[in-house]
Amino acid sequence: MIKRGIPHPLLGHVNLRFSATARNFTGRWTKGEPWITCPSGASPARIAEVIDELAPRMLERRRTLSFETGSVLELPGITIRFFDNDRSGRDSFVQGRPAGDIVEAKVFIGAELDEPERSQAVSSALTVLSRRYAAPLLLPRARALAAEAGLTVNRWKIGSGTKVLGTCERRSATISLSHIIVFLTQELRDLIVWHELAHLSGPGHDAAFHARVDRLSGGRGPSSNGACAAIPGRSCDKISAFE
Repeated sequence: MIKRGIPHPLLGHVNLRFSATARNFTGRWTKGEPWITCPSGASPARIAEVIDELAPRMLERRRTLSFETGSVLELPGITIRFFDNDRSGRDSFVQGRPAGDIVEAKVFIGAELDEPERSQAVSSALTVLSRRYAAPLLLPRARALAAEAGLTVNRWKIGSGTKVLGTCERRSATISLSHIIVFLTQELRDLIVWHELAHLSGPGHDAAFHARVDRLSGGRGPSSNGACAAIPGRSCDKISAFE
């Protein structure tokens, strides 16, 4: 089995395994690192395409794998702590409250739940939190980036999807950001906003578009080509740099 790795804008360094017996591509997390098993002879273009397709699902899966009782998830603007709910066996629920500039949240998972119900409960609880707090966590920063760039957005929205992380409707100057962006770093959150702001000037991803993203980001984000590579099987015209 041959091993190597490649960088990815969402997953970071992705480890690759090439197996003569593998007929399909598979992705998993091992010791906190993303691994993709590839059939021997798979072309670099096909590998890149598959990683783009797997990235959103692997990120979603990472949320449920990484957080057990006692874990603390610290994200920009929100801290999430995980507890067993010993009082009512199988019930899972969330609590959250602003504490200054930070949202302090607690996720209580039914202590009697076994896999896969436990992972499903964690995923559902995190989704509740991200939908509840996405607007205060994401939109003030997005508005500030737009103002800094001298761009007018008539309406900002929070989307409910997990595959399309950002859209820009040029005619109405409306930008939608998915609630799941809450689970990304500030750098990646900003890059998604810059990508959508760049679409206010036009669709497509030609050299002029890439130049706009670079100008908006001040060269701080990954390249626009790499950003679009995270979109699984969808047109980048309908989505931000990350999905």
